[in-house]
Amino acid sequence: MNRNPNDEENLSGEEQLGEELHAGLDAAQPAPRARTTIKYVRYLLLLIMVLVALIFLFSNREQISGDNLRRLLAKINIGFSTSTAVDGEVYFDTGSSGETVVYKDGFAHATVEKLIITDKNGTEFQNTALGYREPVITANASNVMVYDSGGTGLMVTDSFSVLFETQMDDPIITARMNDSGYIAVVTEGDGYLAKVYVFDSSYREIYRYQSLSRYILDAVVTADQKGLAVSALNIDGSEILSEILYFKLSREEMQWTVSFGEEPCIQLSAKKNGTICGLFSWGMAALNTGGEEIGRYLLDNQVLQCYSLDDSSKNIFVTAAAENGDGTIVVCNEKGEVQDTVTLDYYAVRVDYCDMNIAVLGNQQCGVYKQSGSQLWESQPERAINIAFMGKNAVVIISETGCVYNVVN
Repeated sequence: MNRNPNDEENLSGEEQLGEELHAGLDAAQPAPRARTTIKYVRYLLLLIMVLVALIFLFSNREQISGDNLRRLLAKINIGFSTSTAVDGEVYFDTGSSGETVVYKDGFAHATVEKLIITDKNGTEFQNTALGYREPVITANASNVMVYDSGGTGLMVTDSFSVLFETQMDDPIITARMNDSGYIAVVTEGDGYLAKVYVFDSSYREIYRYQSLSRYILDAVVTADQKGLAVSALNIDGSEILSEILYFKLSREEMQWTVSFGEEPCIQLSAKKNGTICGLFSWGMAALNTGGEEIGRYLLDNQVLQCYSLDDSSKNIFVTAAAENGDGTIVVCNEKGEVQDTVTLDYYAVRVDYCDMNIAVLGNQQCGVYKQSGSQLWESQPERAINIAFMGKNAVVIISETGCVYNVVN
């Protein structure tokens, strides 16, 4: 085979070109030290992302639950979504009117026929048959409780399912659920004037008080789950005495009782620091864990329009002078000392409090005010029966058939 004398020169040229290309590629590759730096930066960024995620999860640990994750999936249309909001109003399509409370970032609505739970846009999470003659609904950060006032049924649910359902032996007078899920149920008594049942967060009955001489008006489990406060009327012949009783759930006998004359204590509030506040027609009395009175707020010659006793250490009253229908918001501490007042130019029927902001519903008018007095928002709703905060910066106007979500500036 004959070879061209120039082949060796051509071959050597190709080899030289290949060597130059390889040299260029090698030059384009990062040096070992540079590759190590890039890898270190990537690991550092990943570590920072993990730390940020952990901080976020820790700061929102109380919000993290299987129920909240399922709500999130429903909102992003994984599984189902049936949004019903029209022009900002969530309308509950039921055969009768009912009660509504704010639950998480949405609502829980109970009628004689059913319990409906949605988010603020109307995405429906639950629609459960109820069948209560007079349903009363309440909620904490985790669950919803509905009971049949004058009936025997009681139910606890999360957003999607029934967690607990029972029929009491006697008609229910009232039921209260604290922030930890402990429930106090007051019923009429077969052979007694009244009975009080306490269920823990696993819905086991852990305490029972049966009274032969006292008619029970209200009962609430303390925030530490160790005590039970009871409002009662002690009937002794023709004499009636208003009392607040206190029981330790670890003992059978009553720990203490405080008498307040004949005026009944119509509502109790058990604060997180252990203080027990009682609302009377003449004002508010606060007791410590030993049953000692630590303060009072007296209405004097003013008329009580509405009130809120359940938030932090604040007690909120809307009062008016007997000759004037315009309301005055009064913010006092547990000792009954007035801290702030806000003057209204309308009659108030409902009030709610959240982190130094106060929401008031009046006759065809409502507003949100800073505790210091300035107004943040106002509206003239129709058919409104209640008002409630959904976080500090949003307020919900509630009617018998729906809710309207409003952002507060």
